[in-house]
Amino acid sequence: MQRLVGAERQTMTMVRHRLLVISDPHFYNPDYYRRVLQAVGKDPAPPGRLSTELALGDHRFNPFFALSQLVRSKKVSADSLVCCGDITTVADPTAMNLGWLQIHRLATELGVGHPIVAAGN
Repeated sequence: MQRLVGAERQTMTMVRHRLLVISDPHFYNPDYYRRVLQAVGKDPAPPGRLSTELALGDHRFNPFFALSQLVRSKKVSADSLVCCGDITTVADPTAMNLGWLQIHRLATELGVGHPIVAAGN
C-alpha cells in the first residue's frame, strides 16, 4: 500500500498478527468465595465452572487444559495471547495465582512470550 506524504511517497507493509483472546475466566476458590459472600449476606452459589479444585483436579473439565491440547495438536496457534480481564472472582488470591499460572502456561505452549493481561475489567 502506498500513500503520498508531502512530496515523498511512503510504502506501508501489511503484517498479519494472530491473537488468541481469552476473556473473563473467573477462576474461584470455593471456600474463599463462600466465606466472602456469606459475610455480606449473599447467596454463595458457584459463580462459574473454573473452581481451583477443578483446575487442579480432573483435566477433562478444565478449559485451559483443552486449549493446551489444541495448541499441542496444532489446531490452534497465535502470535500473541490476550486475556481481557476478570481472571478471578471477588479478588480471590488463590484463584488469581492459579489463573495467572494457567494463562502463562498457555502463552508458553503457544510460544508467544509474555501474555497481555488485564487482571480485572
